[in-house]
Amino acid sequence: MELKKMFKILSKYIYLFIPIIILGAVIGAKSAKLLPSGYSQSQLFFLASPQESASQNNYYSPFFSQENARNFTDTGTSNS
Repeated sequence: MELKKMFKILSKYIYLFIPIIILGAVIGAKSAKLLPSGYSQSQLFFLASPQESASQNNYYSPFFSQENARNFTDTGTSNS
């Protein structure tokens, strides 16, 4: 469709478009006053460290932590 035809159709129905545009602007302005202004969001986190249970695995944990430290240092040095 050519631009001239679109302007012709628009000018034919201009008396219908203008009241709709004005009505939409009035409704938008009135509803904007009823709605809260701004945007806010909040969230609450509860963080806790894991509790160690009194099981048999805790008895061996110092040994394994020492082994891990020794193995880590062994990989850092070369035995030549």
